[in-house]
Amino acid sequence: MALVNNHNGRHGGGCSTGDEYVLFTIPFSHYNEHARWAMHSCEACEEGADASFGSFTERAYLVGIHAMSALSPIPELRARARAKNLTETPLLARVKRTTSLGWWNASEDLEVVAINSWEVASKAANIRRVEPVSDNLKELLDNVVGPAARTIVYSHLLKDDAGDAAMCVFCLAPEISWWQRLIFSIKPFREQVRQRIHKGLVRSDAYVEKKRNQLDEALKELERMVDTQTHTFGIAEDGKPTPALIALASVTAPLVCPPEFSIPFYGRNVFDLQGLPPLMREDVLRYRETRIGQVCMETYRKHRLDYATPCTGKL
Repeated sequence: MALVNNHNGRHGGGCSTGDEYVLFTIPFSHYNEHARWAMHSCEACEEGADASFGSFTERAYLVGIHAMSALSPIPELRARARAKNLTETPLLARVKRTTSLGWWNASEDLEVVAINSWEVASKAANIRRVEPVSDNLKELLDNVVGPAARTIVYSHLLKDDAGDAAMCVFCLAPEISWWQRLIFSIKPFREQVRQRIHKGLVRSDAYVEKKRNQLDEALKELERMVDTQTHTFGIAEDGKPTPALIALASVTAPLVCPPEFSIPFYGRNVFDLQGLPPLMREDVLRYRETRIGQVCMETYRKHRLDYATPCTGKL
């Protein structure tokens, strides 16, 4: 399909000719961070590997706006809206550029490569030639920990004006494209988005409490796995965190807000503790005291920025 490209953010090395990878994201999502980190882990891979996988373009959309695919001014999103099951992020595509004028690409062909973070991570593991995430860990993170973390965080961000103000810090940041900031700054639109998220992900106090209980049990199981499978949650032969450790850290990151979490996209920490709603800050500090919270914080501190070039471009 012929598409018109827009300004975007570049990770890794400079633009190259020929096939390139494009990662569509919600920049502050933990699942999108999982895909981003998995791709970053492929930077500086050994000769003969698909080196371009670790040097990619990220095209970021705010929550709510990402769902307006059919009406989007971005051709890629309109194309995705015409394809079933391709309306969520992260989505990874390979782009074959035929005409290029600086940041503006007059023509490009889009081929979908992966439609979720686990498919991206699997491809990254193959490129690195390391053991991929096990089915048991994937099921626990994808079905319990990830959804629970999302519900708990949104229960704070959607609660009151303090939550709205915290959300605006990263949604209206200058790293986000001007047209998305303009749309999201319209309070009636933002309230509609907040209501939809609340209805789908937060629902009620009882539902949030249920997710908390499920998360507590899952964290105990993760702790057992980490303590008994040290080789799985460690450093691989290529000197980088294993796919399992990357998955664990990125999916649990919203619970503990590591200072490095937002740097690969924003180039700075936009989740500073002092800017969070008081009850969310209490939650973050509590989860940081858990064994898994400590593993997450340590992994981000020691390894997240090793191969992560901040994405500074805009759509």
